[in-house]
Amino acid sequence: MIDKQRLQKRRRLEPRNRSTSEYFRKKVPVHLTLSLPYHPPKSPYSLIQETTYQDPWRLLVATVLLNKASGKVAIPVFSSLMTRYPSPESLLQDSSSLFTLSQLLLPLGLQNKRAATIIAMSQKYVKMDWEFPRELPGVGKYGDDSYRIFCCGLTNVTPCDKKLNLYTDWLQLYISSKERPKVGASPEPEHSISNSRSDIVGT
Repeated sequence: MIDKQRLQKRRRLEPRNRSTSEYFRKKVPVHLTLSLPYHPPKSPYSLIQETTYQDPWRLLVATVLLNKASGKVAIPVFSSLMTRYPSPESLLQDSSSLFTLSQLLLPLGLQNKRAATIIAMSQKYVKMDWEFPRELPGVGKYGDDSYRIFCCGLTNVTPCDKKLNLYTDWLQLYISSKERPKVGASPEPEHSISNSRSDIVGT
């Protein structure tokens, strides 16, 4: 909902005479183009992505923190960061955010670099002129794969991260079990997760 409000605000600010031209058409985050919001099923692994998928900015911040850091250390830092900055706007409006972030990120190491990365990513994120997070500063394959899997429901993703691989393997089994008809049971309506969404451009 918050992202859609940002997108609507951006469109209001765009010159109307350019809105119909493909040359001036801006990109839109893929999760906002879905006809229905995607809700990933809960796995036995309790990944942070399973609780942040409704706010892609939070999900991406979490992946930045988890880069070269254990979840045991990163998750408490993430919670503190979200308490201080619950949205990208709150982060960008704080003139002392670089210092504050660096202090919050001390337990993870590389705090100055991580803080600068989160700020740069947030600046581009709020412009809503991107399709996949790989276009945002500091977001690598892990963050991009996490967005595709948990925010968009894509099943044709091949992660390099061990835990994401565990989740995608489990997800395939989950989908298969849902699609397999039960003996003596009436056919169930198609579940939204059974759609691989592999037709989305850019996957």
